[in-house]
Amino acid sequence: GPWNWTDDRSTVVLDGWEGIVAREETPGIWALYYDEDDDHLRQAHGSTGRVAEVGLQRR
Repeated sequence: GPWNWTDDRSTVVLDGWEGIVAREETPGIWALYYDEDDDHLRQAHGSTGRVAEVGLQRR
């Protein structure tokens, strides 16, 4: 979907909000996802694995 920056141009947003999470796939291995449903990936991936909200910041 469309991406942009926050008003202060410090963080990437997709479809108007940040919505990026990291999910632990196996112990110590994490993957980034766009959490379209804002449910920590429960609908798309079930309830397995730890999930943490993250932000993609410009440096």
